[in-house]
Amino acid sequence: MRNIFILSFMHCFKIVLNLVFLILIFNSCKHTKSYVIEGSLPSGFYDGEKVYLIPMKDANNKNVDSVYITNSKFYFRGNFLSEEIKIIRVKHLLRQELQSLLIVIEKGQINILLASISSASGTKQNDLLQQWKEKREDINKRMGNLQNSMQGRELREQKIIKQNMQLMQAEYRDYNFEFIKKYRNTIVGQFVYENMKNSLSPEQQKELEKLVN
Repeated sequence: MRNIFILSFMHCFKIVLNLVFLILIFNSCKHTKSYVIEGSLPSGFYDGEKVYLIPMKDANNKNVDSVYITNSKFYFRGNFLSEEIKIIRVKHLLRQELQSLLIVIEKGQINILLASISSASGTKQNDLLQQWKEKREDINKRMGNLQNSMQGRELREQKIIKQNMQLMQAEYRDYNFEFIKKYRNTIVGQFVYENMKNSLSPEQQKELEKLVN
């Protein structure tokens, strides 16, 4: 009689464990989201090369994905539990021709152009990250032009150019401050904050610290 009771108890216990396991799987699936990355390149020259999708942190052989370029296109598909910033890049020898690109893994289709100046679009936060990238590249280009224009100039002219560069730095600082303040609750805003906070004025840093923390 005792053995029958034990066997019955064990049978019920197994059923309960299976139910708990199924509930956990169901909840996990319910919170899992999917993404698609559709990439293109300007020509078929790079067909057969690999494109890598790499986490910004703790990258290893298990969490780095890769696909081959075919007919000037490449595709990544996957599921995720939380949004994450990753890097799209090619092998080292091709990176001067094909710019590496930061993207946000989020729900939806992410469209990538991999070129000398790469870009991403198609989802809310990737559009936002692209907007910030374009501003940064515009500032860098204008600063570079001013820097080059100093060569062979008189001291008075160099002083004016330096003043213009300082104004441009202030423009970019204020842009980042407003961008972070507006988008601080997104993964893109948090990324910009972590990378640009030291370039902000002390007053801007204090204000953002109150908002972010």
